[in-house]
Amino acid sequence: MYNINDMFQGEVNIKIKNLKMSTSISICVGIISLVCMLVFFFVMSGNVAAVVEKKSTDNMLTALDGQANLIDLFVSDSKTIMKE
Repeated sequence: MYNINDMFQGEVNIKIKNLKMSTSISICVGIISLVCMLVFFFVMSGNVAAVVEKKSTDNMLTALDGQANLIDLFVSDSKTIMKE
């Protein structure tokens, strides 16, 4: 009896053997390149998101500190003017 899986594997092997060597190598290189690019994309997108979040938080804190310093300066100047 013939197993369907054996027949399918035979067809795949025949198809791969019928391809030229350069075509087989090109397909393998293409697949490996695609996998590497996908891994690189997902790693870098996570890193970039973390850096952008940190920089945004730092910028907001810097702006908040500047506003707090301006308010403190205004209050101290107002106290000086009120005493005079």
